[in-house]
Amino acid sequence: VYGFGSYSEKIKDVLGGDQSAVNLVSSIGQIGLYVGVFGGIFYDRFGGAATALIGGFLAAVGYALAYVATLDIGLPATTTTLCIFYFISWHGSGYMDTASVCTYCKNFPFHKGTIIGLNKSFFGLSGSIVAQVSIGLFSGSTPPSAGVPLLAFMAGLVAAITVLCPGRLPPWL
Repeated sequence: VYGFGSYSEKIKDVLGGDQSAVNLVSSIGQIGLYVGVFGGIFYDRFGGAATALIGGFLAAVGYALAYVATLDIGLPATTTTLCIFYFISWHGSGYMDTASVCTYCKNFPFHKGTIIGLNKSFFGLSGSIVAQVSIGLFSGSTPPSAGVPLLAFMAGLVAAITVLCPGRLPPWL
């Protein structure tokens, strides 16, 4: 969701250079993300794993449909279709966010603020990772390796935290 700016130019090109259409697609996607009540109801009924699974499925389907539409091989890439696809994909992201926040609150009842803050920080940080990958791998004006050092550092940091702190908070918290 936070990486939308790194690929919105492609959507703008597909929609004929109409920035207001890109803004509408993003706004409808945000509505899908923030209509989280359905994810919460689903979580209460089926638990975190099922909620994350449904969220991942919705996000994957929405992004795949948006991608196919931008290829112009069958699905029309209109503002309406892209709004629908981004609503679906970002609604799936809302399910995954609900699953993670609720599960963290159950697993860390005495550190809710810290763990939710970390969760939301990494949710926002994911946009910068998507941007670095996009610049490093898909930008024609920079060498392909431009984003690799930062991406490698971030992957190493996440791996180290995962290995050093499996199933518990880092020792400094």
